[in-house]
Amino acid sequence: MNEQQSAQVVQTILPALSCSAANEVRRVMAGEADTLTFVAHLEVAGMIAGYLKRYPPL
Repeated sequence: MNEQQSAQVVQTILPALSCSAANEVRRVMAGEADTLTFVAHLEVAGMIAGYLKRYPPL
């Protein structure tokens, strides 16, 4: 998956994330933070895995 496809997946799952995780993702994407917290990372990874199971041919 290239960077553009990754960004598309993140934008797609963003509304489904918890408020805290969504805010962290926005901060990382804006360059205001370097990494996600462990809890946000787990939430985002789980959502991405679920998305890719439903829509595998990116």
